[in-house]
Amino acid sequence: MRRFLIWGLVFCVLLAGMDQLLLKVPLPAPGVREVQVFYRDFRNRLLAMFGATGRPSIEQLIDAAEKKPAVKPATAVVPLKTAVPAVGKTYVPSRRYLYVDQDGALQFADSLQQVPRRFRASAQPLKD
Repeated sequence: MRRFLIWGLVFCVLLAGMDQLLLKVPLPAPGVREVQVFYRDFRNRLLAMFGATGRPSIEQLIDAAEKKPAVKPATAVVPLKTAVPAVGKTYVPSRRYLYVDQDGALQFADSLQQVPRRFRASAQPLKD
């Protein structure tokens, strides 16, 4: 019985150590960054199933952005040639995304909102 308890304790310590290693230690080995990103997302989703609060998933962020009320346009009309961008607002080009659909075909989308929900987790932003 003692042997079982000791090995159980060793297993739990190793499991906690691997958890912290994947969460906090940036490792430069090839492929490790992708494993860490997957593990963090998987862990957050798993904890969310049991009611623990963590970082919001991509789907939750998009849903929150879609629920925000639309900004009403300004009543003053400014001629097009003299229009000045708002202070503090910078133009950010939209990122294009690449994902694989259910048939295994590559698909492109102009924004993450255009990617079907079931493929958003695997969608990759295209590099500029």
